[in-house]
Amino acid sequence: MKSKSFDAANFLETNDDIQEFLAQAASTGDTKHLSHCLNIAIRARGTKEVINVAARNTLNNKAKISTSDK
Repeated sequence: MKSKSFDAANFLETNDDIQEFLAQAASTGDTKHLSHCLNIAIRARGTKEVINVAARNTLNNKAKISTSDK
């Protein structure tokens, strides 16, 4: 019996999936892990899409920070 290898990219189906996946990776503070996860997200959705999702996530976080400071 031959087993299939696991690929997390197969489970990143939406932009929200990618955003959560990358947020979790970033929260570890481990840049090697984050880089690995970025590669997985890129395989799942393509470079342009991942950059757009990451940029949106960064902008959303900055907006939350600035509104909570008021």
